Amino acid sequence: MESILFIESARSGSSHEALAAATRLGFTPVLLTRKKRFSRQLNTTHSSLKICFVEQINESSIRDTIHKHRQKGYTFRAIISFVDPYVSLAATLSNEYCQTAISVEALSVLENKCETRNVLRTNAASIRYEAFTPYGIAPSFYTTVRKYPQILKKATSNGSKDVYIIATAEQMETAIDQILTIGGHEQWLLEEYIEGTQYIIELAVCKGIPIIIAIVQQQITLDVTFVVTGYEVCVTIEPKMDEELSTAVDEIIRDIGLHHGTCHLEMRYTDRGWNLIEINPRIAGGAMNRMVEEAFGISIVEETIKLFIGEKPDFRKKKLQPVYTSYITLAKAGYLLQIDGTDKAKMTPGIIELNVSAAIGSLMKPALSMGYRYGYVMAEGNTQEEAKNRAEHAANLLTFYLEPIE
Repeated sequence: MESILFIESARSGSSHEALAAATRLGFTPVLLTRKKRFSRQLNTTHSSLKICFVEQINESSIRDTIHKHRQKGYTFRAIISFVDPYVSLAATLSNEYCQTAISVEALSVLENKCETRNVLRTNAASIRYEAFTPYGIAPSFYTTVRKYPQILKKATSNGSKDVYIIATAEQMETAIDQILTIGGHEQWLLEEYIEGTQYIIELAVCKGIPIIIAIVQQQITLDVTFVVTGYEVCVTIEPKMDEELSTAVDEIIRDIGLHHGTCHLEMRYTDRGWNLIEINPRIAGGAMNRMVEEAFGISIVEETIKLFIGEKPDFRKKKLQPVYTSYITLAKAGYLLQIDGTDKAKMTPGIIELNVSAAIGSLMKPALSMGYRYGYVMAEGNTQEEAKNRAEHAANLLTFYLEPIE
């Protein structure tokens, strides 16, 4: 029985869609997960999926799962994770057990933002940064003259968690004091703040050749933290920007040493050209795979599976459809009593998908990270502007009734 072993999955989005993609390609998907309730839900939506629940996901539990399934007649073609922090571990075991050729060392570097910055320190797209450990920090750290604002982020952050904008030296000291109350032994980064429009660059590297799959402009809500509240798939891009991006991507991938695999870059386009904000060793989560599929007819997760098992992926664009996704966030905290307007929103012209992830009775909070987004509305249009207007209009039709926290 030819199978793909997936290490963990979100309840929806790219990693979840990969399970169905494996089935379409003729494989039996096997999912190793810590989420017991989630595993029960999946059994009703993926009839061919084999779920293995474990208390902890680590190298030992993955090897044990592989051995048990091999004894039952399973043949694994690849071991893949689209979820932090398991990407490089899955790739390591895939190369060992499945004879795949994934660039493990490069993916491992990309799992740590300090290591990534150090490797790219001389790259033209790099920005100024300092790496430090808050515990035992020298007093001179606070008196160093810096240009504010600065971005403070944990080396292993993802989904905008543990990422803060620091406007003054006083805010810096307060933030580090808060970090120290929960430990402070891990590495953190302090980066210069770059003005400019931010984009996600979805990228595959096949036998050393970088392939830009999609360029997606981000709409960012900026307060104490960064939260992306909108995504616009760029069906066209100015030739100068495109040419400069290709050069920047080629140089970044060369310096990182990624020869075979996928990743996504977050970059800002400024009067200095393209500047790298960060790289992650996987496709972007959430609605990204679905957006790209609706815009270009490309399933990134499906083509990633092909890439990993040694088949030729097809990243050619089959269509050019403007698509925009508006994420749902709330301004206040409270327990969810009711949601109105979903039927009306779904009937708005151009709506592709309405996804609301909040359960009645759950505690809702303002968006301090990507984890506090409570769904999205995805829409298409004849133009990028029309797609955006449709998505935002439908999102505004939703009303969340909350019971205030006493």
